[in-house]
Amino acid sequence: MAEFEERKKFWHIFYSPLVLIVLLLAFLFMIRAVWRVYDHEKVSSQDRERIEKELSSADRRAATLKGQIDSLETQRGVEDEIRAKFNVAKEGEGVAVIINDANATSVATTSVVKESWWKSFMGF
Repeated sequence: MAEFEERKKFWHIFYSPLVLIVLLLAFLFMIRAVWRVYDHEKVSSQDRERIEKELSSADRRAATLKGQIDSLETQRGVEDEIRAKFNVAKEGEGVAVIINDANATSVATTSVVKESWWKSFMGF
């Protein structure tokens, strides 16, 4: 019988309002901690995706720059870069400008500006 009364006393204390409030507060603190961990994980995964995109972009940029450096290590690459940047030619080279006659006449006729009838009357 004494054992029964001890168990009853234990459960009576366990279900007391003070113990239930303490357990509820502990539960709320645990939920808050779990929520913070969840938020940190979400932010970390977004940061990881952003950084992976930046890394792939940097890798593509590095490959492009490596190709340009390899090109500039050859004589032809250096000449091409100088020609592109400074619009120059080697000695003995010339520039050929090709103009199509049909385009030249059409450009000349379209460049004539017609005056309005009022301006031509006032100019008369």
